[in-house]
Amino acid sequence: MNGATRRLFLLVVSFALILVYYPDSRAQTDVADFVCTKDGATRQIAVVRGSGYACRVKYTRAFATTYPWNARNEADYCRPKALGLAEKLGSLGWTCDAADDVQSVLQAQLERYGRYVETRNDAGKTCYFYPGEARYGNLCGDAHTEAAVIYTCDGSEGNWEQYLAVFIDVEEEPLTREVGGSDSRQVAGYYIDDKRLTIEAEEIKAGSDGAPPEAFTSTTTIQCRHDAANRWELFEQ
Repeated sequence: MNGATRRLFLLVVSFALILVYYPDSRAQTDVADFVCTKDGATRQIAVVRGSGYACRVKYTRAFATTYPWNARNEADYCRPKALGLAEKLGSLGWTCDAADDVQSVLQAQLERYGRYVETRNDAGKTCYFYPGEARYGNLCGDAHTEAAVIYTCDGSEGNWEQYLAVFIDVEEEPLTREVGGSDSRQVAGYYIDDKRLTIEAEEIKAGSDGAPPEAFTSTTTIQCRHDAANRWELFEQ
């Protein structure tokens, strides 16, 4: 199977498996509405969508995440609940700030990196980077939300690679790593939850004795941590 044929096969399999296997959690919006701090501790309050709910209030503490309110049909139900929870924490001595400022920083980083990717296209390597496909969540376990995007770049002879870029508001450049390609796996969906980025993908297993290749689904977890030099890095489990 040559590169172009394999890519077409992977795309067809990807579309079919997305429709059949993957839940709505892939499309979940996970953006912290409030970041609350007190005596060095941090809590996050977010309104999230997906997983069969019109909305849920997600409450993240140091070692636990709970969903105190949810609605199946009313998408506007959760935001007042999130605001009420922030006000209650404020009455208990917590300082709760809206996360809009962090979001604007991440959006600026996404757009700037998108322009950088376009310069690679001018150099003869076509990449497809869409800031609107970013997933948001507390991946690195700090006080803020991170943004993550997986994008694809065409290579030579019909080959291609997929890359993960994670944007942290306090860093100038995103963390990046290769997560797929025409000779390994194709990412079909990804989302951030509980300090983990989960990648759902299709992989191809070569058939034996001339049999056609077999496609199977896989799930990979990527997390964020400090390395020996106290810099953020991504690692795969």
